[in-house]
Amino acid sequence: MSSVEVRRLVKVYGDVVALNGIDLSISKGRLFALIGPNGAGKTTLLRIIAGLNKPTSGEVWINGVLVASLEAGVFIPPAKRGVGVVFQNLGLYPHMTVYDNVALPLRVRHVPRLEVDRSVRLIAEELEISDLLSRYPTQLSSGQQQRVAIARALVGNPSILLMDEPFSNLDARYRPTARELIRSIQRRLGITVIIASNDPLDIVNLVDETAVIIKGRVAQVGEPVSLYREPASLEVAGLMGELNVIEAVITNPLSREAREVYLGVRPGDLTIASGDSGLKDYVEIGTGVVEAVEFQGNYNLVLVNVNGRILKMATNLTPTAGSRVTIAARRSGIMLFSKANGRLIKVNDGDVLVSVKP
Repeated sequence: MSSVEVRRLVKVYGDVVALNGIDLSISKGRLFALIGPNGAGKTTLLRIIAGLNKPTSGEVWINGVLVASLEAGVFIPPAKRGVGVVFQNLGLYPHMTVYDNVALPLRVRHVPRLEVDRSVRLIAEELEISDLLSRYPTQLSSGQQQRVAIARALVGNPSILLMDEPFSNLDARYRPTARELIRSIQRRLGITVIIASNDPLDIVNLVDETAVIIKGRVAQVGEPVSLYREPASLEVAGLMGELNVIEAVITNPLSREAREVYLGVRPGDLTIASGDSGLKDYVEIGTGVVEAVEFQGNYNLVLVNVNGRILKMATNLTPTAGSRVTIAARRSGIMLFSKANGRLIKVNDGDVLVSVKP
């Protein structure tokens, strides 16, 4: 059964179409991500699911119950949807203690005082913030503030947790800890968690499934690794990670019919050709000059100028800046996209010949 389902969802703000016919089904107990560029409609979709905005048209279903439909005259308010929300800016009240911030959703619903106290202390223990309850948000680190915001979202025991850009305001050093926190919460509580993000690094090793949102539409849905390796389009490929794009030509050996395409290859699928037999699974794509070698910790990012195009290569090799090298791409990592519409072309290496345009 779906935890959240949206059907033909449209949201219009004046002349701006924020959501343009979204269809999406998210199973119960899943860690799900919405990924897309800024302005794609991710936050709007979260707010409509939470009941903070009404859709222009279409339907929202939560746990099998219709909660929003203009056509059917249905709109269930946020407090009755069983949904918790963690906003991008966290939304903590600086004049209130951590205890009062966490307790606020229950007090708004006029929950008895003793039950409020019990619920706050239970979720505080779960999030390991019991020792922070008497402090104010300004006295906390960014990581502690996020834990407080999550506690406030979970104190009402929701079945769904929505998180808008939960990693964007965190120090890079804390992001792995935050990802593990979200994963452990989801596993312990068994709830559905939906995360909106514009950074694939935030979600690729965290979530079970991802929907790519582009210009208010669902461009592709699947496991993060599948979207990374087999993106439906050039645009999806770029959103899911760093991509080198090169103009190329594919030719059918039987008909000799040629077709211009874009060749996409990830930095990790490039290497320097040196005539080694170990490169039999690679194809040469050009010769150029090493512009820079940037140490990244466990690999080097090598920038190579090939016919005026800068190709990025992630490698353990350390070529000398200014040296001339031949770049080769791993065959299994090559993605070919239509030059006409940017869609991925499914090809068999044995069926076509690929040549890079100079």
